[in-house]
Amino acid sequence: MIEIVLNGEPKALPAERSIAELCREIGAPASGVAVALNYELVPRSQYEKVVLRPNDNVEIITATAGG
Repeated sequence: MIEIVLNGEPKALPAERSIAELCREIGAPASGVAVALNYELVPRSQYEKVVLRPNDNVEIITATAGG
């Protein structure tokens, strides 16, 4: 079990997982998503490769239409 901070809230994960796996778990859309890990933007091409570690700070931002 690891603990991360997801969008400002503590979140427990059963094991380390990639950013892509986390996005799927929380139901984030396949496109229109930006992810920052420890305050640095992660390129979409790295979502499958970057593995979350204990105490990581993850911000997932979803684009919305309208104005």
